[in-house]
Amino acid sequence: MWVLTSIVAATLLTGCYAERVSIRGALPPQAPVGLHPGETTIAELLKPLGYATGAFGKWHLGEADEQSPHARGFEKTFTMMNGGGSHWASSMRLAM
Repeated sequence: MWVLTSIVAATLLTGCYAERVSIRGALPPQAPVGLHPGETTIAELLKPLGYATGAFGKWHLGEADEQSPHARGFEKTFTMMNGGGSHWASSMRLAM
């Protein structure tokens, strides 16, 4: 089931089929790709309308700065950035 994490995240956050946004499986740690910066997330749509935005849990959509939750419109985050890594707090990044 873990293979679906990137696919499900991309689908839920963009409203698009994962194939359309080029996510075809779980992105491994330090993957050279991620959710394309040209794709719009629900957070990027709602934030300008005054909604508070947050991402909590695993972030399997890329580790580069331009693919981070903050770059994708999320104000508050508590995420595990390294894809297939440990689920323990040492691998979580808190940014508020």
